[in-house]
Amino acid sequence: MKNLFWVASCFMLISVGIIGMYIPAIPQNPAYHHFADENTWLGIPNFWNVVSNFPFLVVGSIGLYECSKISGTALEKTMYWVLFLGILLTGLGSAYYHWQPTNWRLVFDRLPMTLVFMSLFSLVLADIFNPRDIALLFPFLLLLGFFSVGYWYYTETIGQGDLRLYGIVQFLPMLLLPLLSIIYRNRITYLPLILQIIALYGLAKVLEKMDFIIFQWTFLSGHSLKHVFAGLATFLLYKLIQVRKTHTVQITRTK
Repeated sequence: MKNLFWVASCFMLISVGIIGMYIPAIPQNPAYHHFADENTWLGIPNFWNVVSNFPFLVVGSIGLYECSKISGTALEKTMYWVLFLGILLTGLGSAYYHWQPTNWRLVFDRLPMTLVFMSLFSLVLADIFNPRDIALLFPFLLLLGFFSVGYWYYTETIGQGDLRLYGIVQFLPMLLLPLLSIIYRNRITYLPLILQIIALYGLAKVLEKMDFIIFQWTFLSGHSLKHVFAGLATFLLYKLIQVRKTHTVQITRTK
């Protein structure tokens, strides 16, 4: 199993390299910072895009509180803390960005999101492979997430914006999680929840693309609704962690 883990890790790194070689750089769309709903209410610019981040703050805060009750290994506790801290900071960072959208402020939105992607991915991997291996991989994944955002921002400042690495950090775990859950279903019993989380996140991305269309027909924009459905995904993520804890205890008792 250990050899399989490192083979899979090398395959992922090679795949990232191949993508980098054959897919051209993807710059940030200059229109990205222009949202359908830019109304100011109660002195808050882009009101709904700012306040719709509230679900992240709630789930992140509750999750961090629950982390104090976790009785797992030091690695598990760390990954839980990083996960819910990432959710909380995503709410704060996204609100900060939407208050006055710029590339610099977008950094504070995207950085904590990488904490969520990488810590969730690591938690699932810890159920499949040797946790000691994950302990070595987890810091690398976090650094990769931070580097992907830093690299994107740097390339934007020199007029050669490149979102490829950040795109891999964001979407590759979402593609691999259900695949791993199916392949190792004897070790992971929470596949339905993972699929629900990914479906909600996918719907949130669709709503983001339909920002202006939805705003023409409702009082809320697609981007505001994106935050709501992504927030629902984090709530299911909190539920997933509870299920995972129960599953881990059952495995421990049967060994």
